[in-house]
Amino acid sequence: MSNSSVIKRMFDSIQKYEAGKLTSENLEQSLETHMKALEGIGSHEISASRKLAYRIVAAHLSDGEQEFKDDEKVSKVLDDLRQFLRSLPGGIEA
Repeated sequence: MSNSSVIKRMFDSIQKYEAGKLTSENLEQSLETHMKALEGIGSHEISASRKLAYRIVAAHLSDGEQEFKDDEKVSKVLDDLRQFLRSLPGGIEA
């Protein structure tokens, strides 16, 4: 599968998260899986994607029955994530 196809799937995961169809943890797992499938990606890019995924999870925390979501932080991290994906080889937003 080409990098552009893999990156498109990551954009799709972001949209599903925003639509409430994926949890922040599901999004984190999706990003991790798809980053491993990319060609020509070094450890720097892998590390950057993990940091972005962590930031999303941290902005959307659950504590037992209570859930806390900082929408402003989440939207900023998602913007950063989209920018990061566009910077990858083949990273054209679908």
